[in-house]
Amino acid sequence: MFAGTGGQQIANFAIMLVLARNLGPAAFGLVGIATVFIDIFSLIGRAGLTEVLIQNQNASQQELSTGFWTSLCFGIFLGAASFFGAPWLARVFAEPGLDPVMKFLSISCVFNTLGTVHEALLRRSFGFKALALRNVTATIASGAVAIVLALNDFGAMSLVAQRIVATAWLVAALWFSVRWIPSFRFSMAVCRKQLRMGVAVAGSSLLGTGNQKIIDLLVGYFLGTTALGYLRIAWKGLDLLLNLCVVPASSVIFTSLSHLQNDAAALARAYQRMVQMTALLIYPVFLGAAVVAPELIALAFGPQWEPSVLLMQFLTLMAFFIPLAYYRNNILLAAGRADQVFFLSLVSFIVSLVVSLIAVQIGIEATALGNTIRVALVTPVTLAVIQKYTGAKAMDTIKGSFPPAVAAVGMVGCLMLVRAAGAMPSWPVFSIGINVLLGAAIYAAILFIFFRGCWQEAARHVPGRFISFRRKGGKQ
Repeated sequence: MFAGTGGQQIANFAIMLVLARNLGPAAFGLVGIATVFIDIFSLIGRAGLTEVLIQNQNASQQELSTGFWTSLCFGIFLGAASFFGAPWLARVFAEPGLDPVMKFLSISCVFNTLGTVHEALLRRSFGFKALALRNVTATIASGAVAIVLALNDFGAMSLVAQRIVATAWLVAALWFSVRWIPSFRFSMAVCRKQLRMGVAVAGSSLLGTGNQKIIDLLVGYFLGTTALGYLRIAWKGLDLLLNLCVVPASSVIFTSLSHLQNDAAALARAYQRMVQMTALLIYPVFLGAAVVAPELIALAFGPQWEPSVLLMQFLTLMAFFIPLAYYRNNILLAAGRADQVFFLSLVSFIVSLVVSLIAVQIGIEATALGNTIRVALVTPVTLAVIQKYTGAKAMDTIKGSFPPAVAAVGMVGCLMLVRAAGAMPSWPVFSIGINVLLGAAIYAAILFIFFRGCWQEAARHVPGRFISFRRKGGKQ
């Protein structure tokens, strides 16, 4: 999953470089508003059934088919709602271009639901190689289409085509990888049972997605599509780091933790180890990105995106809280507490809405900083709920992330001193490269000298586990 997601994100970032240099902030902002609604409708259409079927290790053909037809019906209904609601949204946001964008993107609501069951079957059997391959190929194919259209002055519709092609490709790849065909066996009783858990999961995912989407909507409504475009590019940099460092592990850990649902102690240990390993990786990566953000944005997207620099630097501060809260859904769902997943998502959404409503009145920079503030406010509640329902003690979780946090802050301090002394080359490529190499060396040195136990823990659990699997000669 790390290899597949890494390839996908690198390809996606390269594609974005070309698109950002040929499309202005307004195009990204316009499509950004539309995708808020499309993403929300797609989540509702899937109804959390993928996660429900992953947990049901012995789902029958009737249960699988029921899940498929339920999801597809939701997708068709929501696709129609997107299509016919497009003119109204265009009037609300005073953006006439939003009408055709929404109408074209409505088809993706249907496409997304066609792979609900197939994805569950693939993830349940640890078919992450196939998932990774479909993500990479979909990114490359859709990106190629978008670039051709952008170079021929199709504007925002280039991004629309990218989204539609990617969604269709993902579904086709799933059907090719999982040779399962739905039957016409539908049970209303099974449907109700699946939706009881699925609605909680979907609601939680919806609220979780809403944390970011509500910010996009508020920025687009109060500050305009250009400001939203700057924020979306800043988020692209953060998404790249998040998808490279965290998302692949999240995809695997839910399946893994589900197998530990009957052993509370093992579940807590696995969760806390994952938090520590994630902190060791993302703290230096995110904070290092904040240091080189001026060179990175200018080199990657061009000088016209300079307002995105400070926004990206503010967003990277969320790194301190990501390891502590990112896997909350995984462990709570594995423990069978979908109700608490929904509760935490609701709390997070309310906090995000309140903070964003205040911040957007100040400006786009305050809105970006508000992202970090809302995550900081919700994290203590998240840790308390996880401790109560899974036994993973909050203080133990925090202690595991403390050494890498200190080492990363020390790394940033040293890099800033070097930069202030004018010791970095002026050419962006050399400057970024030297910052990365020097930062990695400083971070590793601080861990090795002051936090030897944390260093040894990382060495034991990352390569050591892999070597032990190889020695056994098994398929693991």
